[in-house]
Amino acid sequence: MIIIFLGFAIGFLSSFFGIGGGSLMVPVLYLLYPRLPASIIIPVSLGTIFIITTINTTRFYKLGLLPPKNIIKNFFITCSIGGLLGANLLYITDTATTKKIMGIVIFISMLKIVIPKSINRKTTEPSNPSGKLMATTGFLGSLISSLTGLGGGIVFTPMLINIVKLPLKMVTPYSNLAMMVATFIGVIPHLFKHHSQSIVFESEILNGLFVGNVNFGIILILVVGAFVSSKLGIKFNSSISEKKKKYILSSLLLVLSVKMIFY
Repeated sequence: MIIIFLGFAIGFLSSFFGIGGGSLMVPVLYLLYPRLPASIIIPVSLGTIFIITTINTTRFYKLGLLPPKNIIKNFFITCSIGGLLGANLLYITDTATTKKIMGIVIFISMLKIVIPKSINRKTTEPSNPSGKLMATTGFLGSLISSLTGLGGGIVFTPMLINIVKLPLKMVTPYSNLAMMVATFIGVIPHLFKHHSQSIVFESEILNGLFVGNVNFGIILILVVGAFVSSKLGIKFNSSISEKKKKYILSSLLLVLSVKMIFY
């Protein structure tokens, strides 16, 4: 029941605030299940984000908004390297350190919300993104994603804007493609790891849905819950001013980051 409500909450908050689910999902899972190691929680986040972004990327593909095939190929290679490196680093990094890294990333994201940077960039001109810059973004973004469980806009969107310098209208489809590749690569190593038998849930059904360290039962519940409640978040999106939403979101991220860094 807790996971069902968490799925609803993530779907609502993500669509309401316009941020990726990982930035809320991972810290909340740490709070709800303090005894679970990062090696169990992070694959849940990555798997959930992979399914959601795959659906989004398919839609963008049909609209012809994805990068050229040669850039996608190079991007996939560097994402694979970064994702595999991050996933393996996770198993030699203790959970407390992983939580602190996650907390720092969320805190920086909170500062970016509170102190916004004005961006003056044309959005109507076609863009031919640099393959090298896309490769750098793919490697760094996937490394951070696999190590922390983040996969959303908090990781890739700033990079695509500030490093690749994409027109703003192209950031969302490129970001979803990046998240899809990074989370897919990030999940794979966890499928071949074996979780400790002492790590159990009260539900025997959930305990039987582990493949390696990836619990597909939790992922499915979160995806369904998020899909259903996201419509509600979109509905209420315009009911509160952008200024108030920024204050609420920044306060939420501040509390979560402090909790993860110091407690």
